[in-house]
Amino acid sequence: AEVIYQTNQQCTDDDPFFGQFDFPTVMCVTRGTGNACAGDSGGPLVIPGDSDTSSDDVVVGLSSFGLYDDDNNCVTDTWSGFARITSKLNWINSVVCFHSIDPPEDFPCGTLPFLTLEVSGSSGDITISIDVEESEGQFETIITTSASASDGLFETLFLYPKEEGTRQYTFNVHAGETGEVDDLKLWLGDPLYNNLLHDTTGTFTFTIQDDGAVVDAQGKIIVGGPETTYYTQLEIVFGNEPGEVSWSLVDAISNEQIFTVLPSQNAVYQPGATLAKIDLGIQPDRSYLFEISDANGNGLQSYSLYLLDSNNNSSLIAKGDTVASEETLLNIDESGFVTVIRSTKRLKMTSFP
Repeated sequence: AEVIYQTNQQCTDDDPFFGQFDFPTVMCVTRGTGNACAGDSGGPLVIPGDSDTSSDDVVVGLSSFGLYDDDNNCVTDTWSGFARITSKLNWINSVVCFHSIDPPEDFPCGTLPFLTLEVSGSSGDITISIDVEESEGQFETIITTSASASDGLFETLFLYPKEEGTRQYTFNVHAGETGEVDDLKLWLGDPLYNNLLHDTTGTFTFTIQDDGAVVDAQGKIIVGGPETTYYTQLEIVFGNEPGEVSWSLVDAISNEQIFTVLPSQNAVYQPGATLAKIDLGIQPDRSYLFEISDANGNGLQSYSLYLLDSNNNSSLIAKGDTVASEETLLNIDESGFVTVIRSTKRLKMTSFP
């Protein structure tokens, strides 16, 4: 059936009863060729696209409520209320990204800030949830997960977009009558970056600020905001032929060579030698490509690439052993949010301290 979209105010002017509903979360339609009725709850309200395959259709609402007459029959010649999809889009994104192994490309799972939760040594049943403050003093649960007996838990919990301002979250651990947790850790981003937020059970409230800093309920900074300059640090253990190894760091957008070491420059090293701390100042809101090559496969035993901030906080972002050629793509956005990609496959993300 086709229906006619009306603004919430138009429906309220026609019937003041509609005005009691929460305008930001609902939308109003009136009868076209038909209307919603009992049994339609949850059905989609769709703006059709131009293709014949429905691939570009857009779901804007879900059937939610309407009116009944004295005989408990649907009144279909008046308005119907639909839940407004955009009012819960952040929640939808968080839940889809949390539950999907391979989420659709148009979901922002690669850019959402996230937490990593590790629970071990639990007994009985425990339930873990994260609530977000949608409006002042009003919280809504966005993530719920559970663990039983000693199975443990290691999960990524997606939050809401950073660019939409400061948000307060509450992390809750609920244990059943016999539930206990021996070890719990909650990190901002990937544990590799060691941004530990919380390591006890109970309730923990924190706020992610506009600058990426995380503060607790008392206003204490747990994880600092983004830095303005970062550094890469490369450590290499050479194989039998150090003169076969080369590496480079390139601005992935401008293709500018920031640093290049040719095989001939490594020929002075002895097998087993470790080359460390090549510090290269790099700026946020940039993408960088690091490439390392071993011409014949016997010049390199292992390598480790680190990212450091101006306080010398160090985080491992790539490592490898004997390789012919390997690339790591590193992106740092203007908020200090880091995405690391190797061979076009995303490895990890974090808000760097």
